[in-house]
Amino acid sequence: MDILKKTIPYLIVMLISLYCVPFFITANTSSIMTVLLLLNPMLCFMNSDLYDTKKSFHMLLSIFISLLIVQVYLTYSLLSANLI
Repeated sequence: MDILKKTIPYLIVMLISLYCVPFFITANTSSIMTVLLLLNPMLCFMNSDLYDTKKSFHMLLSIFISLLIVQVYLTYSLLSANLI
């Protein structure tokens, strides 16, 4: 439970970067794809690296981030295909 409390701020940053950042970009498809394919993984890596330097590696954060990423990409692919 203590480890979960330590990871919550990092998970909130990941949630904001994965869900909110693409909605602010409405210019064109290429800029959205750039954000989804370059910026979001870079933010994930920097956030994970920051967590690793301040605290030791923990598998729970990796599992949460991977579940977030899978859900986000499935949601965006379904939205782009107009299936939702």
